[in-house]
Amino acid sequence: MSRGIALQLRRRFGQIQQLRQQEKSLEDVIFLCVEERIFYLITKLHSWQKPTYQSIFNCLQRLKLLCEKKQITKLACPRIGCGLDGLKWEEIRKMLRYIFKNTTIYVSVYTKEELSEDEKLRLISKLHDTPLGVHQGVTRTFNRIYAQCH
Repeated sequence: MSRGIALQLRRRFGQIQQLRQQEKSLEDVIFLCVEERIFYLITKLHSWQKPTYQSIFNCLQRLKLLCEKKQITKLACPRIGCGLDGLKWEEIRKMLRYIFKNTTIYVSVYTKEELSEDEKLRLISKLHDTPLGVHQGVTRTFNRIYAQCH
């Protein structure tokens, strides 16, 4: 929970103690009820590890069972495993479709809008090369680019 979307969820909702108290293991699903319902899929033991397709598949199966048990019919998620973990979205999408196809659970997948290479170069140039876009380091420049894209 120190990188990627897990870090964003941690910053927004906190409740790390409640997560740890559940004492779940690899391929389990943790459920938190804050503001909205949040599910954490434990696809790896450490943030620096990479999940396997099998661990994601097993987590998604457990997620389906938990949703059915709690009568949850709508899920929203990012492209699971496809950011920092580097897995192929096409494979994860197949899993989601297979696991949830004969259920009443509707899954929405949210993504960032991708910029073309030309748009990226134009934006970087605008924020980097102009007198008003003075380079303030990689992190600040990245944050400014990200803010303008969203």
